[in-house]
Amino acid sequence: MNTGALATDVTVRYSQAAEALGVGAVMVTALGMGVPTSKVGHYFQAIADAVRVPVMIQDTATNHVPVPLLHAIGKSAGRVRSAKVENSPPAAFTRRARRAAIAWCPAVLAG
Repeated sequence: MNTGALATDVTVRYSQAAEALGVGAVMVTALGMGVPTSKVGHYFQAIADAVRVPVMIQDTATNHVPVPLLHAIGKSAGRVRSAKVENSPPAAFTRRARRAAIAWCPAVLAG
């Protein structure tokens, strides 16, 4: 279930509510463009710390998560287990993301 919102506390509440309803995982869109990478990292860490289900990062053209940041989040936020790449061109980014995430992430999906 997609639980992303424009604020960390709201996304955490949505993710916890989804978990309480019985979802198997939450998919979370990153914060919008221009947000410092440290804040994006904190956002995903807070969500991963707040739930017991896996977290999927949803990377979009307007809410992009660069490969180095994707890797850093995956290494530090243990519940982040996958990423869905929707930005363009998805094939090239997905290939780079898979290479960077191979140690922590079982799935980097395009689409």
